[in-house]
Amino acid sequence: MKILISINLIFLKSILIFVIFLLCSILSSSSLLTQKTGHEGAEIYHSSSGLKIIVPPGALDKTVDMSIEIIAPPGVNNKTGFIHMDVYKISPSDLSLKKEILIYFPTVKYKGVHVYRLKKLAKGNIFTPLIPDDTVGNITEELKIIPDKSLWEEFSADTSQKGYVMVKTKSSGIYTAGYFR
Repeated sequence: MKILISINLIFLKSILIFVIFLLCSILSSSSLLTQKTGHEGAEIYHSSSGLKIIVPPGALDKTVDMSIEIIAPPGVNNKTGFIHMDVYKISPSDLSLKKEILIYFPTVKYKGVHVYRLKKLAKGNIFTPLIPDDTVGNITEELKIIPDKSLWEEFSADTSQKGYVMVKTKSSGIYTAGYFR
């Protein structure tokens, strides 16, 4: 009996160590990346997802904290057949750009790719702070209706870069790329 209790305690300790390790790795691999960017331009690379933004020199008048945040994981909209990759929020919301920035979405498939920017939420404000555990819930309705042009703006996607689909824009906001089945 003592041996069985000892084995159970060792097993429980192992599970506790695994849970602590898992929580530490989740907390240390944040989906939010913030980088100071100014008049000289910058390349911002979100290493956990592969998204890359190039801000050309002269695009900004002042230095700002530009952020990339994954606000929804990849998913499938069974109603419209749209399969989207990660959904990104690029901020600040009042970003004033004099030149287009380049956004590179990592991808392995090029044919038929679509890139969208959320123009407005069905309810609320796109840049309302999102609660980490409720991030996906805040835009669930909007993801269900891609490519509804009343909420989503489609961009022409440049597929000439191996491993990436690139768009040019002068707007921050919520972006995703994907395919229709």
